[in-house]
Amino acid sequence: VDVVEVKLDLPKEQREVYDSLEEKSVALIGDEPLTAPVALTLLLRLRQVTLGLPDIDPDTGDLSFKVGRPSVKLQALRRVLEQECPDEKVLVFTSSRLFADMAADGARAYTGTLSQTDRYSNIQAFLDDDSVRVLAASIPSIAEGTDGLQRVCRTEVWLDEDLNGMLVEQAQGRLNRRGQKADKIKRYVFHALDTEDEGHFTQLMERSRAARKELLK
Repeated sequence: VDVVEVKLDLPKEQREVYDSLEEKSVALIGDEPLTAPVALTLLLRLRQVTLGLPDIDPDTGDLSFKVGRPSVKLQALRRVLEQECPDEKVLVFTSSRLFADMAADGARAYTGTLSQTDRYSNIQAFLDDDSVRVLAASIPSIAEGTDGLQRVCRTEVWLDEDLNGMLVEQAQGRLNRRGQKADKIKRYVFHALDTEDEGHFTQLMERSRAARKELLK
């Protein structure tokens, strides 16, 4: 596997929301609060904000991603598709089914929001239709029980990783497996600088725990 790390700076709006979440566990997006009352939720929210700036439904509080909203990773994905591999099929991974559904605009998605029939239809189109170049998949959905992608694709883009390391490892075997025609897989890995993509929040938490232990001595 040839791994290409793509390091990205969050644009201003994403950065402000990310930093506010990291420092206060709450951030305003427009007039709506994005909250993370417990550590696991905060980790998930931080990862979502590195993908793109979400919208919040004022009535339900539900998150969504929309084309046209700030997203440095979506911009970088388009550059890879247009400049690095304009004539190849590409498998795109993300931990977020919501972001995968949005990123598949003009392509096909493979996520838990779709019915089993639609998932099957989309993956078959990716396998059989030369005009379908991109399959955007949520890692939990595609990590297990899918085969055949290696016959038509050798390039993958990781917008982020799932918190479940076992699912990540399984997803990494979708293309790198028996039946792959290419000598090597090309794997693009996107990292937003100074974010949880690099373990930033986890490192801060560990330093905070260490400092508290010192104070208690």
